[in-house]
This record gives sequence, structure tokens and C-alpha cells, in this order.
Amino acid sequence: MDQAGNLYQLTFQKEKNPWYFSFLLPLYLITSFFFLILIFRLSISWMLWFVPLMFLAEIYRIFFFTISLYCGKTLQYAQFQPVTRKGTVDVLIPTLNESRAIVEATTRGALRIRGINKVFVLDDGNRPEIKQMAEYLGAEYGARRSSLHAKAGNMNFGLSMSTAEFIITLDADHIPNPEFIERTLGYFDDPKLAFIQTPQSFYNTNSIQHRYVKKYPLWNEQTMFYESIQPAKNAFNAAFFCGSSAILRRKAIDSVGGFATGTATEDIHTSIRIHSNGWKSLFVNERLAFGLAAGDLKEYHKQRVRWGAGSLGLLLRTKDSPLIIKNLTFMQRLGYINSTLAYIQGQFKLFYYLLPLFIIISPTTHLSIAFIPYLLLFVPYLLASFWITKVYSRNTYQPIYTEQYNIANICANIQAMKGIWKVQKKFPVAVKIKQTKENSPVFYTLVGIVALMVMAELHGISVFIIKMHANVHELLQSSLVVGLFWNAFNIAIFASFLLFLYEFNLQNSESTREDSIYDSLKKVSPSPVRVIS
Repeated sequence: MDQAGNLYQLTFQKEKNPWYFSFLLPLYLITSFFFLILIFRLSISWMLWFVPLMFLAEIYRIFFFTISLYCGKTLQYAQFQPVTRKGTVDVLIPTLNESRAIVEATTRGALRIRGINKVFVLDDGNRPEIKQMAEYLGAEYGARRSSLHAKAGNMNFGLSMSTAEFIITLDADHIPNPEFIERTLGYFDDPKLAFIQTPQSFYNTNSIQHRYVKKYPLWNEQTMFYESIQPAKNAFNAAFFCGSSAILRRKAIDSVGGFATGTATEDIHTSIRIHSNGWKSLFVNERLAFGLAAGDLKEYHKQRVRWGAGSLGLLLRTKDSPLIIKNLTFMQRLGYINSTLAYIQGQFKLFYYLLPLFIIISPTTHLSIAFIPYLLLFVPYLLASFWITKVYSRNTYQPIYTEQYNIANICANIQAMKGIWKVQKKFPVAVKIKQTKENSPVFYTLVGIVALMVMAELHGISVFIIKMHANVHELLQSSLVVGLFWNAFNIAIFASFLLFLYEFNLQNSESTREDSIYDSLKKVSPSPVRVIS
């Protein structure tokens, strides 16, 4: 309550946008409309199988992109609320196969949180060395007799051991800062606030997810989500729980029957149930815990398959689907649909990367419009999309890097489609720290795709050279030239990513070894934790 005795409610401060901001979304929609007209004209003039797919792909892209822009138009940050009352807070640390050094660092960090009540190490691996470590440090240890419902089941087991009013959830590799409670608990003076999500930040800054960006020294593949998308969700009470680096009101968790067990993505699943039950959520943009990002392409792929299959299973296979669940606001529903639909982008990406190959070798020789007019519409459309996204993301969107990670996600999105016909409830846990980085089948699949693209380009160039002496003007209006241009652009993006992967695998992995957790954490956290080697 405030000094007048009124119940406290969350108050927000909006980020000021440039004057032209409100014009960008209409500009994109107008540009997209004309581009769709072009695709429609092609669908009439080209009686080919792939043109309807092009039209469908563009409808999906425009729909997904428009929702993303609309949901991200306003960033809101809650005004800090200091702690005004005492509340008991426990920490749940679920673990399965993480090493002792990793779990110990997180446990030590959790015990150092000022004002903490109890720390529970929940070991689904039932390992004596983890039990010994937890008891030595003064943490509670719990091990189930079965691993039913995987992580969600383990977390619910932890809830049965805890009686605290609030719960901090930490992945086994996420080390919290001591001020975690001091920077979050005050917001819960709002009695309807169910949970606070903070950014998932990482201390292994040489992971496959991290790239150098001048304005964001710690930029990684998830920066746009935590720096732009989540703060924008505050405007609609739609920020969602991401599983770690979060604090939840126990009453809110209990009101939805605990952590959701119907899918492998218990975080977003639990979140949608909480919102459906009328609770509020909040994203606080303070780095209060630091964990491990997927170390190499193999682990990155494994992680994204789990996220994708779980999200698609939630969308299309459960009664909690954002398509049908009751009591969500329009913007909450739209946000959840957008987040779960994101995992079918890979199929459309692959289609667009392979389509120029068919066009190059196709017997069709002419488009209904010339090559130059095509470029005059396609290039501005592409550049406008990149620029508008960059502006709306407050420069957290990096077009080249993001497209490279879209390439990395192609195989994961395709594999995640299994979540549509079967709810995926259990997946192998990613091994985020390794002595050496591993190449995965994904890498060789991408190499095979770019090899096909290069061969098609060489074939098309040879055909162009042979035919250019006949009628250059007619040749410039052919589908061959469109295919060559499009394919060359794709090769450049693919090649840049494969070069990054090659150089990444050559790098020394010393800074991600277990004996250097402390040294890595010092680079990003003001209060790192010393661990026993």
C-alpha cells in the first residue's frame, strides 16, 4: 500500500519514440500490398506449382511481421518499487545431468541472495555428489523416485517441499546476483502480479549465440527478445515466463495447478495459464542472473527443437492453445500466437532458399514483367522490412546476424514439426559446456544446401553466357536472370554463416570449461561467485 493506504499498482514509463515511428507500420503494409500484387500476377502468368507456395509464404511473413511490429510499437518499463514488506522467498534449481561445478556455482549464488529463505537443489539425476555438495553448502536436496513430466514435474516436486510465499526459478547453470530479491520483490505489492521475468543473460560470451555488436557488447541471438519484445509486452500485460531468472508468487502458481506438464515448454505453457486466470505479469529489464548459452551448433539445434516442438504442441495439440483458451485479452492472445507460430519460419526459409535453384533450371523462360521492374519492387520491399524491424527493435535487430540464425533454425524448425502430431513432453537436456566444440549433422546439411546453390549458379551463368549473344534484351526479362540474382544473394548469406561456423569451431574453447566459470562470469556480472574446482 502507499502512504494513503491505497493498494499499490504497477506504474510504467513509456520509451519515447521518434516522430516518424507511427508511419512505419502503414508504410510496410503499403509496400507489402504492392509486393503481393506482384506475386499474384506471377501466380496468374506462371502456371507452376511453386507460385501458390510463394503467395502463401508471403502471406505468412506479412502476417507474422505485422503482428511483431504492432506488438512491439511501445516499450514500457515499470517504475522501480523498493521492498516495503517482508516475504519469504525460496529458490528452485532443477538439475538432471549438469556437472557438479555448474550446479555448485548456481547453488552458491542462490545462497548469497540477500533475504533468501531456502534453496532447493532438485536433482532428477539422483546423484550422490550433488546431494553431498548441497548438504555441505547448506541447501536443501530433493530427488524424486521417477522423472515423470521432466523439468516441470521436478519443479512441482520442489513446490511440494517449499512453503515460501515467492519462488525464484533458476536453471542449473544460471547464477543469480545477491540483489535479486531487493530488485524484484517490491513490485509484488501489486496483489495481482503473478510473476516477474528478468533477462536471461549469459556469461559464456564465446558461445555460438554471441556476436560482436558495438552498441551491445553482450549481443546474442536472444537480445532482441529481451531488450525489445519483452518490454513491449509490458504494454499489454503479456510478458511471459521464460523458465529461469524469474520470481513467481506461490499463490499464482497454485491457482493454475503448479507448473504446466502438458508440453516440453513448461515455461510459456505455465505463463498462458496464469494470464488466462486473470493474473498480471511483468518484465524487468535488469540482468539479475547469468547462465550458459548453448555452446555449439549441436546444442543450439537440440535446444531449438525442444522449444519449437513444445510451442507447436501448445498451439495445436492442447486445450491451453492461445487459439482457444479462454479469458485472454486480444493482445495477449495475439502475442502468444505470434510467439508459437515463429517456429514454422524454417520451412518457408528453406523454400525460398531452394526456389531459385528450380527457377534457374526451369524450362520457363519469361516472366510477365521485366527483371528491372522486379528489382525496383523487390529490393525496396526487402530493405524496408530490414530497416523498419531495426527501428522497431531499437537497433537490437541485426539483419545479417539474424538471418544467419534463421538459417541455423531451418533444420530445427522442420524437426520441431513433430510437435504438431504428437505432444513432445520430454527431450534430451543440452550439454552447454564441452571441452571441444562439435560439428553436427546440421552443419553438413547446410554445407550440402550451399553446394547445390553454387552448382546451380554456375550452371545458370554458363547458360546466360551462351545465350547472351542471341538477344540480351529478351534474356534480361527471363526467369533465369531473376533466379541468378536471387540465388547469388542467398549464397552470400549462407556462405557468411558457414564461414562464421568454421571460424567458431577453430576457436579455443578454454573460456567455456568448467574451471573458468568464475573468470567468465567476472566479465559480465558485478558480483561473481567463486566455485570449487
